[in-house]
Amino acid sequence: MKLERFPGNPILSPHPKNPWESLAVFNPAAWYDATKKEVLLLYRAAESGPEYKCYFGLAKSRDGSTSSACRPPDGRKRRSFDGAPSRTAHH
Repeated sequence: MKLERFPGNPILSPHPKNPWESLAVFNPAAWYDATKKEVLLLYRAAESGPEYKCYFGLAKSRDGSTSSACRPPDGRKRRSFDGAPSRTAHH
């Protein structure tokens, strides 16, 4: 198998209008759902607030290169995995 770099990179990028992913998006993992014929991209995102909290996001793509419907945090309390205390996410 020969992989080629997608010329439209980056596929995911920060969204300044979404506070929970306004600074950075990174560490993506892709899964192809053959039943729905879509690629799911699970990724980490960071806010640009003073606490630099990190969250998980989920983007969906029909072709694997253009994402749509990035899902924000669900609002439940989360355990800290980056050294910051847990808090409830606000949409």
